[in-house]
Amino acid sequence: MEGKRGHRGLIALFLLFTLVSPAFAIPIGARPGALQAATTTSTQGTCFGNNGVNDSFIPSVVRSLRVAVVQPIFTSTPYSQYQSGSFYAFYAKYTGYTSNITTDLNWLSTSVSSGTNFMGGWGLSAGMNTFLYSPTAVNCGLVVGKNVQVVTDWNVSQGALFDPLSQVAKYDAVVVPFSEYITAQEYVAYVNFVAGGGTLVMMGHSLEYPVTYDPATNKETLVYAHGFAFHGTYASPIPCASNNYNACPWYKNNTNWAGSNTCQTSCFHTYKFNGSVVNTGSGIGKAMSNEFGNVVFKSYKSHEENTITNMTGTSVVSVFANDTKNLIAAYTHQYKKGAVVCLCVFGDDIIASDPSAQYFLLLGIVSAKNGLAFFPHPIVTATTVTTSITTGSSPSSSASTSTGPPVTTLGPTTTSQSGGPDSTSLILVAGLSSVVIVAAVVVLRRRQTGPGG
Repeated sequence: MEGKRGHRGLIALFLLFTLVSPAFAIPIGARPGALQAATTTSTQGTCFGNNGVNDSFIPSVVRSLRVAVVQPIFTSTPYSQYQSGSFYAFYAKYTGYTSNITTDLNWLSTSVSSGTNFMGGWGLSAGMNTFLYSPTAVNCGLVVGKNVQVVTDWNVSQGALFDPLSQVAKYDAVVVPFSEYITAQEYVAYVNFVAGGGTLVMMGHSLEYPVTYDPATNKETLVYAHGFAFHGTYASPIPCASNNYNACPWYKNNTNWAGSNTCQTSCFHTYKFNGSVVNTGSGIGKAMSNEFGNVVFKSYKSHEENTITNMTGTSVVSVFANDTKNLIAAYTHQYKKGAVVCLCVFGDDIIASDPSAQYFLLLGIVSAKNGLAFFPHPIVTATTVTTSITTGSSPSSSASTSTGPPVTTLGPTTTSQSGGPDSTSLILVAGLSSVVIVAAVVVLRRRQTGPGG
């Protein structure tokens, strides 16, 4: 009888193991009920946590970095008196002139005080300021006064990005919102910052027109913009063209180190967008696809955009439009020891409310952690990215990309929804197996030694 009971015990334990363990071996993403529902909510400690993605690496990395966000006062200043004075009133009045202009020159030299009072000094970049102090930014690791410092573009032009003695960069990443007008000193500071190993995250078309600033008068003065050059005693109409280096002092330089330029007549206020198709061959693109799907930046419609002008060292993150004249796409561009991460559209329009734009900015900052090692993916050229999203078209589910090595994902690997068992399932199965084995050993010993053995 003892022998029969022992055999029946072993059979019962074996049946229990075979029936229960497959249920635990089913991937969590495929289980019904409460377990399935739990995976669709944000994971505790994550930044966004969409689609069950554990992106807790974002706040942990961001908190370890030194980040500067530039307040673009030199750009908000001319926009502060758009119709009543300043640069834009001059452009509007003298459009079409072909000879030198000697009147209304005071409009080309404007007090910066007007810029500091326009939308709190952020001007058209007020959305960036809103996001910067939002609970989302704090939850994802951006804390002004701790790891984040707000500096003005005047500070940057005075050397704020570098230690005054060693000239070593004080920040790992610098975020530049819409900065159309900058000084030559500021421009050089950005170039040197990237060349030395920094990551410059540009959220809008920027680095377009040179101005000067006189602290004695607190006035910002135009050098060149919108087809006009200011010479002090007169202004002259000079069309800006890519082959005219003197008229467009930074156009060729931007192509070299930043990888793109502001669209001129070929796409200035031309496109209407329905989102941007992700390229999963990019590290940032892959991470964005995991959390937001294959079409991102859906809230962006149209404003002013950049077009990629240099594919050397450039990796496309997502494509807004690609036609015979322009590749408008979020991208990363390597330059010497550092990199430029650019949204390529007017990101300040959507940064306060579009989670995918916020995610892009954060991933750009995260990329500063590993420098060039963050961009191991194959370069996607303009000829291999063919998806275009413009007015009247529907977002495609995928973009055409070049083939290459397997994509290295950002942060922790996410749980597969259709593959084999996840790590939690394997641990549970292993634990249950151990229980069964131990129980079997106990039964065998009791069978051999009897009660009390």
